[in-house]
Amino acid sequence: MDTRYATMSSSWLSRDDYPFASRLMATEEGVMHFVDEGRGHPVVFVHGGPTWSFLYRALIADLCRDFRCLALDHLGFGLSEKPERADYSPQAHARRLGEFIDRLGLEEVSIVAHDYGAAIALAWARENQDRLRDFVVFNAWLWSLSDDPFVRKLNQVVANPLNLLWQKALNMPPKFFLPVMFADGYKLHSTTFNQYLEPFRKVSERRGAVDFVRSLLHDGKWFDGLWADRRAFAGKRSLLIWGLDDAWQGEASLTRWADAFPLSKVVALPGITNYVPEHVPRRCAAEIRMFLSGASSRGVLAAR
Repeated sequence: MDTRYATMSSSWLSRDDYPFASRLMATEEGVMHFVDEGRGHPVVFVHGGPTWSFLYRALIADLCRDFRCLALDHLGFGLSEKPERADYSPQAHARRLGEFIDRLGLEEVSIVAHDYGAAIALAWARENQDRLRDFVVFNAWLWSLSDDPFVRKLNQVVANPLNLLWQKALNMPPKFFLPVMFADGYKLHSTTFNQYLEPFRKVSERRGAVDFVRSLLHDGKWFDGLWADRRAFAGKRSLLIWGLDDAWQGEASLTRWADAFPLSKVVALPGITNYVPEHVPRRCAAEIRMFLSGASSRGVLAAR
């Protein structure tokens, strides 16, 4: 059954902040939620962890006036289902993203990705070079983080089996589980922060977030494989919008991306941390609009 245009709601969801019609796509592993706003050239927004399409709400509201904006919640995140036995590896997320793009019949796609979402989106792009027009990346990585001290600490806090048993036994609320994963949580208004926490209200709904952390430690070869294959999409137009004050994926990561993609446009933002679309949405929307409007249908620079 195709549930693509079904609607849904959650009691905690702020429709004032997230006014889009909810749509659903059934997969063999679970039902995935997405939004599809506007018309024109397709722009697919891909979130990382532990966020969801809510991160892009202001960008979608702005850009949908001129583009078709599609934002999927990965299985296990946001308003998508969170089956405990699903495959939440980055490979599986990339496969489901591909299924989503295929089922909606999207061609010449522009990708907008943040954090973990960049690896998921560009893994799809590696296999679909002819369908990727260009891409935008916020603070992200494409290489192994297995030896990263922060990742090892995060894994001990979030994915440690004893901690998981303790959380389940005490039914700990998400504010005790997720803040360590939100580098910018302290900068968010409490009502906004709750929109990120509520999808993980139940302990049984946290498998996707936990496996996201595990993948950072255990899927290093897969991430390094993406980095090794970066030439597959290095010739595409790209825009790098970066919060320089990100303590994890800050200026050093931006330099690495810019060196690997010398044709990219770089927008470096001092004083901004990791969740760039949350902190400077107007600037992001303006930069993305200018970037997307500067391409022909084949993704090359348009004549001036």
